[in-house]
Amino acid sequence: MFGTLGYIVPAYLIEFWWLYGLKGEDLNQARGIVFVFSGVVGLIMAAYCVTLPHTPAQRREDRRYAPGAVIALLREQAFLVLVVVSFFIAMVHQFVIVWYGPFMRTILDTGGWGAYEQTISSLGQICEIGVLAILGFLIKRFGFKATLLLGATAYLLRCVLFSLVFSVNPPFWGKLILGAIGQGLHGFCFGCFLAAAYMYVDRIAPKDIRGSMQTIYGVFVIGLGFFVGGLVGGEVGDWFSREVDGAVHYDWTGIWLSCTAFCLLCVLAFAALFPKEMPASDERRAA
Repeated sequence: MFGTLGYIVPAYLIEFWWLYGLKGEDLNQARGIVFVFSGVVGLIMAAYCVTLPHTPAQRREDRRYAPGAVIALLREQAFLVLVVVSFFIAMVHQFVIVWYGPFMRTILDTGGWGAYEQTISSLGQICEIGVLAILGFLIKRFGFKATLLLGATAYLLRCVLFSLVFSVNPPFWGKLILGAIGQGLHGFCFGCFLAAAYMYVDRIAPKDIRGSMQTIYGVFVIGLGFFVGGLVGGEVGDWFSREVDGAVHYDWTGIWLSCTAFCLLCVLAFAALFPKEMPASDERRAA
């Protein structure tokens, strides 16, 4: 919850204080404050970490080699499907992160607005707080598969809404509303898929390798998935861009429809291949 608030508060501090009232080149020059702010906060966090107590891992002679045990679990369909689809969903997530700022900037420019991209983007984190508050209920009531499928579908709907902004081309407020609703779906994207997926991994993991299973899953999905997603997002943006009089113009409809098609494949694959029933915990521990 506090991590989510950490996304929201800086947006309001910077855009309603440092960047307030700026436009054009003055606005672009002043944006460098975000790197200064991030660097200072990073140094403060590093200094704080130095003060934390030393907590070495406890060694046990009978403990399994955790990475090997986790990789062996990929033989099970549920975990394999979750890892593969999560990797591609992570790519989609990073794709949106790469392009949402320039996309929203283009929308705001059609109405002559200043720097409010991250304030509007914070709608996603605000919705995320609400979704996380009811996530336990959703999983208990509908199960992991339905909840995860809801999250994957939210990514799909989000990209569809973004693709409509300049293809339907409503007046400025219509563009802004479509973009804001699409960003609000981030709450379901993150909560119902990414957060719920971690909960699922924790639920099915054998007790003695639970931490390692979470770590390896995170490195593969959040680390590698985000990295590849950024590269793919950049390439797709190059495909749907052109330079006119020294300025780069993006075909936002093409960019978001490309991501929509990718999301659709993820949703269909997950719906078809991920089992509805949870693996039995006793069978899991005996594995």
